[in-house]
Amino acid sequence: FRGRRLSSALFVILGLSQLAFGVINAEMFRRAYVYMAQQNTNVSAQIIRKTIQGVVQKGISFEDLVGVDDWMTRLDAALPEIDRISILDASGRPLHTTRGAAATEPVPAEYRIETPLGKDRDGKAASLSLVLSQEFFKKKTRAVVLDAVTVAVVSFFNLVELVIFLSF
Repeated sequence: FRGRRLSSALFVILGLSQLAFGVINAEMFRRAYVYMAQQNTNVSAQIIRKTIQGVVQKGISFEDLVGVDDWMTRLDAALPEIDRISILDASGRPLHTTRGAAATEPVPAEYRIETPLGKDRDGKAASLSLVLSQEFFKKKTRAVVLDAVTVAVVSFFNLVELVIFLSF
């Protein structure tokens, strides 16, 4: 009877510690991954900003940028952590975007990177908006959670082995 109590207590302690570790690990991973993606996306945003500003400085207005949607879509496709890239006017309305009307959906601040583009020849200001893909981070975090569950299952089997070994 005493051995079963000890086994049950070990099982509960191990299960709770594995659960807590898994949750903490998954959240730490998500935060670190989002941070790294933000840093990388900031670099991409600066490159895109300089390219667009170079074109606008030649006298083309933000509204008249031809083919910029296709160019941004190709960039977007090459970077899986980016959900969409948009050029927004001063009121936040998308002038050019890789995702159409979806660009106006609210996005948490940690998933949004905005940088000013300055003013065009007409004196109209615009900004560049890059939105990180929340679905991409969910998939990556899900993989970490599955790893934590795998560790918990292996730990459970090791505990069962230990209990069987100690009972003989």
